[in-house]
Amino acid sequence: MDKAKEKMSKNFIITESNRELSCANQVVIRWNGFSNKKLEISVSNYVEENGESLKKKYIDWNEQWIQSCLKNKLFSKYCRINGDFEYLKASRIYEKSIWKSPMFDAIKLIALEEILLNISSTPNKVTYAGRSTQLHQSYKILCGNLGITYSSNSIKYFEKLAPYNTRYAWIPESFKAAYHLVYRFKSLYLYRNKSEIKQFNKSGSFLFCIPFFNFNCNHLREGETRSEFLKQLPDLIKDNTGMKINWLHYFVKSEKFPNDSEAIKCLKLVQEKKIETDVHRLLGEHATLSILVKVFINWLKISTFSFVVKKPVNSFQPLGSKVSLWPILKNDWFRSLRGTDLIDNLLFYELFNNVLEKTKPQKYGLILYENQSIERIFSYLWHKHDHGRLIGVVHSTVRFWDLRYTFNYKDSLEDYSTQPDIIAVNGKVAWDELRVFGYPIKMLFKVEALRYNYLGNGLSVKIFNKKNTNFFKRILVLGDYCKSDTNELMTLINNVIPNINQEVFIHFKPHPNYSIKETDFPNLKIVFEKGQLEGVLSKFHVAITTNKTTSSVEAYIAGLKTIVMLNKYDLNFSPLRKMHGVSFVSSENDLIKVLDCDKNFKNIKIDFFYLDPNFMLWKKMLKNL
Repeated sequence: MDKAKEKMSKNFIITESNRELSCANQVVIRWNGFSNKKLEISVSNYVEENGESLKKKYIDWNEQWIQSCLKNKLFSKYCRINGDFEYLKASRIYEKSIWKSPMFDAIKLIALEEILLNISSTPNKVTYAGRSTQLHQSYKILCGNLGITYSSNSIKYFEKLAPYNTRYAWIPESFKAAYHLVYRFKSLYLYRNKSEIKQFNKSGSFLFCIPFFNFNCNHLREGETRSEFLKQLPDLIKDNTGMKINWLHYFVKSEKFPNDSEAIKCLKLVQEKKIETDVHRLLGEHATLSILVKVFINWLKISTFSFVVKKPVNSFQPLGSKVSLWPILKNDWFRSLRGTDLIDNLLFYELFNNVLEKTKPQKYGLILYENQSIERIFSYLWHKHDHGRLIGVVHSTVRFWDLRYTFNYKDSLEDYSTQPDIIAVNGKVAWDELRVFGYPIKMLFKVEALRYNYLGNGLSVKIFNKKNTNFFKRILVLGDYCKSDTNELMTLINNVIPNINQEVFIHFKPHPNYSIKETDFPNLKIVFEKGQLEGVLSKFHVAITTNKTTSSVEAYIAGLKTIVMLNKYDLNFSPLRKMHGVSFVSSENDLIKVLDCDKNFKNIKIDFFYLDPNFMLWKKMLKNL
């Protein structure tokens, strides 16, 4: 802790706002954003400076939580599916996904306790100036346990933390689950015409289980099927093993496929064209009345149990800590044990169980690996029904704060049953992170990065100097799938560009699932870039990206000056976190400084991904299966 800050007032005020506060004799603690002001404390900055220890604390608590639940006989009795699968291992809390859970707020709460304890003299009073129900309750419990007087400036608390801050957040989870159950039953009815669907190839085949949204139906008109995430892998497998491939696609809502009927139309086109000997099936085709009845009964059992059992508040307090994570994570608990997550997970379990039980033993299986709940369910049932070796493909980056990849090597028997046998790792950065997360080296195999292998095909590393007058004249902006992140980035650029002493053209490359409206940003001259990113990067010197997108890595490896906007509500989730030469900005002033700075730079070449146009690592792994 900075000495100047230690000598400040003993009265503290916590705010989520980035606005200036007029608070005499009070120390401002910024919950959101990356403030560097001398007389303020930024929780996000503290987390970044102490990331290793705070990450370990959260992971240790998470493991403590799951173990305490599993030791409870009531949980074992009512939260097991078919008497064997521990459903809590498919819950939001155990999954640890920032896209589904306010996990970062939980980590920041642990950091807040450290901040208050690290101050040389105990604070007298903490005041909360905000409107979040969960944060208010969390601060009140923490201050009470630390013996600090607590008060709040707000009279009403009606806002919830993301992702539970939508306009339907007030509806009880059980009501939303009932509606979702009816909706899913109705959507599965669309799959009733199964006579037209080809049966899977028999044993000795390769089974791919992947989400349907990355399946590119546009290429059907060119006479081929293609997965955007797997690229050339199907051909590599056929050429090196001679096996046929069975494709099991599960539906995930996306802009390309907003509902099941669009996915069904696309799949019918595949079958009608008879392009290849591979068999493509949608998971929903395996729905039966008995499966739907089982889902309803299990939902009724687990959700009723969640109402009857005492709330596990005590298990949400990390060992040796005065913090309670219950107010922040309780919505994850309710959604997992009585809400829409419970419906989806039960449905995935029964559908996968039906497919894998009836399908003749497959020699090998393959999934896209992010260690999500659906992957744990599939892996467990794959092994239960005695299929062959299962490969999990790391298709993207593995970030420092992506705690989904946590692997509990201490509880190996339990965790191995819900994991692939082999994890195909696409680069040195991912390899190093997985080893830190606890993965045993015997599970990991090096393979080329399928999505990013083009980066090794002669994209020259750019070296620029300030003599280049067009350095910032054309800026490439890489959009995100997240609407709010993309709009926040464009708003930042829209406010900054008028303050730059030259004409600047913004070239916007949208994410496939979201684009912007040019009229929303009147200060910008926007050119929309189409086509694949690999054909766009070579035309630019500078790229600006959001905090989460992996396209920032592609720009960085291609040699562009890469600027990353830090989201004020998140920690630094960028895959380029702590990479040399990357500029991170969180305000208009930050971005102006970067755009006005010396333009001499050179990205240090790093082995981020394993790249080889001949795919020798993939061929080696396939040969040794």
